[in-house]
Amino acid sequence: MTRILATTALALSAPAAALAQQYTDAGTFTLEGWNYDALYATGSWNVEDLLDRKVTGLTGEEIGEVEDLVFNDRGELLALVAEIGGIWDIADTHVSVPWQDVEIPNVGPVGVPVTEDSVDQFSVFDYSGLAGTEIGDKIVADVEQEALHGGIWRASDMLGDFVRIQDADEAWMNFGYVTDLVVQDAMIRATVVNTDPAIDGGVYAYPPYVGQTGTEAPANWVPHSATYDMPILRGDASTLPSFEIDKVGGQ
Repeated sequence: MTRILATTALALSAPAAALAQQYTDAGTFTLEGWNYDALYATGSWNVEDLLDRKVTGLTGEEIGEVEDLVFNDRGELLALVAEIGGIWDIADTHVSVPWQDVEIPNVGPVGVPVTEDSVDQFSVFDYSGLAGTEIGDKIVADVEQEALHGGIWRASDMLGDFVRIQDADEAWMNFGYVTDLVVQDAMIRATVVNTDPAIDGGVYAYPPYVGQTGTEAPANWVPHSATYDMPILRGDASTLPSFEIDKVGGQ
């Protein structure tokens, strides 16, 4: 993968707070002022381009690959989950590394401060929201299908989810599915949607509606929801130009 990440980041021209002010009683957001400029600027990156990227440990040796990313209910990036592939006399396993400790060069593998001696300090459960962690104490019967609590969720929970929007009569209609997330400054800045061929089969980036708790915007998605519901009217959603994922981050 050739995801290019830089340390310089630009602020979005339409932050979440501004979008929240555009929320109306009809349950919709307008897209006035929303554009892709900040998403195409240096410092932004997309989740799909990071998944499966090779991971090296503290000594520089290849130890596995990126499997997932962990976010909270405010859309903040908490940790990277890596699959460690049968090294150091341990079987295939997973580790979670706090995002502030992850190093992503312009090219090449992702770096994490994990060694054979420290691997046990990066338990994947640290950011799981499962019982026995500081995040939650709920007994989980089916780990794979259980929505993480404490406001914790994985990128893989959202990717591929069906998307709905509202028609002119404010009735929910099928629209497409989530294909990617754009991140900047360790925050989700856009949700990338491929529309259904019955719509136009295009690719568009919309403001994220995860992380809006406490604003006027409703929470329209939780892990393992049947759909990702965007509070946008069909007519407004069709006003955007096509989103070019290859331009994310100024590539």
